[in-house]
Amino acid sequence: MLRSLAQRAPVPVCAHLDHTYDVNEVLRGVDLGFSSVMFDGSQLALADNITATARVVQYAHAAGCSVEAEIGSVPYAEGRAHIKSEITEVGDAVRLAFETGVDALAVSVGNVHRLNTPGAVIDFDRLAQIAAAVSVPLVIHGTSGISDQDIQRLARARVAKFNIGTRLRQAFGSGLRDTLSRHPGRFDRLEIMAEVMPVVSAEAMRIMRLLGA
Repeated sequence: MLRSLAQRAPVPVCAHLDHTYDVNEVLRGVDLGFSSVMFDGSQLALADNITATARVVQYAHAAGCSVEAEIGSVPYAEGRAHIKSEITEVGDAVRLAFETGVDALAVSVGNVHRLNTPGAVIDFDRLAQIAAAVSVPLVIHGTSGISDQDIQRLARARVAKFNIGTRLRQAFGSGLRDTLSRHPGRFDRLEIMAEVMPVVSAEAMRIMRLLGA
């Protein structure tokens, strides 16, 4: 379904498999036609992360699929027992990027997954050190918890990909509640979504413009 939507889009779109911790699941995603995959080995020891990521890169590149990895560990606002909070070490980022041939590198520099309001404090000095040491594009997860001003600053840096899932889900929830409160008797999902999805689209466009589009 995602591949079909991406292929029919009037602009270039990739179908991305995010935060996948099992190598075999990532490889299956490549086989199914994802054009971008993320192997998240951030909870592994560095050597194990490198070994697994390199395996994914070799397999995915043969299929024309790009690969994102994570070094350091971006925590979750609600806390998750299996996810640690660990700032990205510059040397680790250099090793992972160089030894795997990965296409993009997600880093932990104060960003936090699933923050409901902007409150993340970004370590721009650490980000600059990483950007100076590696050549691959950098990725920020947890963009929804970052202030608009800092998002713009990140966009002027070496960050090439921003994850904004929470902001889109918040827009969806807000639009849905507003629509149903104004039309309590409405039940047809097509009528409901016709009013909700423009709210989501507007938020997506706002972020794109914030990033300089």
